[in-house]
Amino acid sequence: MKSLNLSQLTRAISTFLHRFHITLFMVFVIGGLSLVTSFLNQAITKQDSGISAPSQEPFDKPTMDKISNLRESSQRSDLQLPNGRANPFK
Repeated sequence: MKSLNLSQLTRAISTFLHRFHITLFMVFVIGGLSLVTSFLNQAITKQDSGISAPSQEPFDKPTMDKISNLRESSQRSDLQLPNGRANPFK
């Protein structure tokens, strides 16, 4: 049986890494990206029973008044600029 000393073992590992460094790099990168994708997928699809949906409370009166006072986009109104400012589009 052949015994290996430390220098032969180091040389063997160095030769292996030199020969397969691109393959090992790609395996680690693709494996890491797969894990990250899997974790993100689990985080997105996880349904936690402890979190409840916000209650659907009706708007208060001032908010309903503000919404009803909004104008349609088809309605035209003159734009009133503050004093001292010039309209760059005229």
